[in-house]
Amino acid sequence: MAICKALESVIGSGVEGFEASKRSKYPGYTVPKSWINFVVFVIMLLAVAFFGQLMWNELLAKFITVLKPLPSVFHVIGMYIALDVFFGN
Repeated sequence: MAICKALESVIGSGVEGFEASKRSKYPGYTVPKSWINFVVFVIMLLAVAFFGQLMWNELLAKFITVLKPLPSVFHVIGMYIALDVFFGN
């Protein structure tokens, strides 16, 4: 996803600036890049869950009578994982 790469780049730039200021005080200080990837993953998952619930409840559930509104963001995350398992690459 291009959005993930852009967000990772922005967060990475911020972390590099933070590391540069910390390295001047503490030589050898570094933050693992896996933390940056984890933060990007959590931010994207929350964004997909929030907007997914909004789109589902406001558009799909109102116009397609068979579909029921999703009560929480966790249901959206579960649906996202289920759809990825069944229809993902």
